[in-house]
Amino acid sequence: MAIKHAGVPQGSPLSSILFLFLNANPVDASITRRKGAIAFVVDYTRRTVGSSAKANTTILQQKVIPRALEWAVQASAAFEAARTLFIYFSRNQRLCQLSAVPCHMNGATVAPASRFSA
Repeated sequence: MAIKHAGVPQGSPLSSILFLFLNANPVDASITRRKGAIAFVVDYTRRTVGSSAKANTTILQQKVIPRALEWAVQASAAFEAARTLFIYFSRNQRLCQLSAVPCHMNGATVAPASRFSA
């Protein structure tokens, strides 16, 4: 017999539980003073702390982005470069102004944003 509906309805109480299993890999990292990750529904946030914007971008580019893209393939998900945002924070205002080191993802360049708006 053919299955008429094989998905979970939107708003189902099971959605949040299934979400935990689906998104376990990208956020499966220890939270320390230098790194951490959280996810909620379709949002994934990664925090990286380092000595400079360039050092942080290197970590994102070489470790975080490849891991996220690998997970996306396994989970049949997608990260859209156009909807990807990253922000540099620094106690030093001059360093924030000099932190224009972009990331590259799925063939697109993602420049640092100066602010976030939902």
